[in-house]
Amino acid sequence: MNKRHSANYAILSGIAFLALLAPFLIDVNSQFIQRALGQDIAATNTTTT
Repeated sequence: MNKRHSANYAILSGIAFLALLAPFLIDVNSQFIQRALGQDIAATNTTTT
């Protein structure tokens, strides 16, 4: 019973940790994607003009 309780606690702790990190990770991802797309668009604009 004690092992099961500690396993549940570990799983719940992991879920809580990910829930706290998720907004930060999503924000970093979207900024990275926007930068990559922006650089791609800027590169095509400089080559076409």
